[in-house]
Amino acid sequence: MTSRLLLVSLLTMLGGCAGLTPRGGDLFELQQRAAQAYQEQHYEAALPLYRRLTERVPGDALVWFRLGNVQARLAQPDAAIQSYRRALLLNPKLGKAWYNMGLVQLREAAATYTEMAANIEPVDPLQPRALHNAEVLLELLGAEPGQDHAGAAER
Repeated sequence: MTSRLLLVSLLTMLGGCAGLTPRGGDLFELQQRAAQAYQEQHYEAALPLYRRLTERVPGDALVWFRLGNVQARLAQPDAAIQSYRRALLLNPKLGKAWYNMGLVQLREAAATYTEMAANIEPVDPLQPRALHNAEVLLELLGAEPGQDHAGAAER
């Protein structure tokens, strides 16, 4: 009787482990592939892997954070902000998610003011303010106008 109980317990545990096997390998393998693609800056390849990880482990703030970084690197600021927000819902003390979300938002604001200044009439009283705001934001970001600021900080 004891050996049957042990066998049933082992089979139950193994059945639970089988749930960790998504298409294309186990969860650990998926994490490794995502991390490697990210580390090698293959963001297009990392994106679907991190999306799959958020489905497999939706309560992992660091997975959402890394997805946000990938989306920021791929010039998907709205998606990146949403991913950072999800990470922060799970862990409000995750400073690097706050920091990177702020950077993405600052870049978006700088782009808005730059585009505004380029499109409104030079006689519009808001034109000089838009230029000033864009310059201040770019300086705050440590960037010169026209420089590439597509990626989030890696912290």
